[in-house]
Amino acid sequence: MVRFVALVLITAAAVCATAEEQRFEYTNQQFAITLPGEWKEVNAKAAPYAKDVLTKDADLVTHAYQLAAETNFAAMIFVEIDESVRLPERNVAMLYFEKLRQTFLTQALETDGLRLLDSTFNTNRMEVRMSATGDFSKTGKNRQLISWFLTDKGSYSVTCVAPVEHYKSVSEAFLKALDSFYVDPSLIYRARPKEITSQRTTKVVKFRMGWILGLAALVMLIARRFTRVNSDEV
Repeated sequence: MVRFVALVLITAAAVCATAEEQRFEYTNQQFAITLPGEWKEVNAKAAPYAKDVLTKDADLVTHAYQLAAETNFAAMIFVEIDESVRLPERNVAMLYFEKLRQTFLTQALETDGLRLLDSTFNTNRMEVRMSATGDFSKTGKNRQLISWFLTDKGSYSVTCVAPVEHYKSVSEAFLKALDSFYVDPSLIYRARPKEITSQRTTKVVKFRMGWILGLAALVMLIARRFTRVNSDEV
């Protein structure tokens, strides 16, 4: 009897937890994200922080989610899909080295007024995750948790942003959102044999020059990903 009651309580708790979450699935865009029940999807272009977070490229597919609970601050999650640039294998290899990764991410984000706090690279999910702070002229000081999911076509960028003083209250929701982010397996990043073979046959001098040029290309690509619209633009 005791076991039965315990099982009922556990099941009820699981059902309640599930009911408090909602899954946003987009078959055509091949991704999904799970958020707490108090979050809602909103117009990305008109959302708070949009001018500071979204890239200038109007062709990117964007989605935005806002904390709908009664609060005196705006907490947002933005998703951008970029299929215009696929990161080459030689550039992806650089992400494995923490010091190198930290260096070019710091430089890329600083041009946008963001200060990198830390970063990781999950090879199983092909996910670059970054934590940063910013200070925008209209929306003030904020903290961001950003994930960049590399695919064989391009990337999915997920940016979670909230005021610095309120970040802690939504940080758990941000972490769960990024951890739950799903990209269709058909888009998995695949190494291309032709490029790998050409890399193996490259001479030492050319390899060194390629490393330098590759790093520059990667910095430019990441800078493009995080190029914000000037907050003074209307």
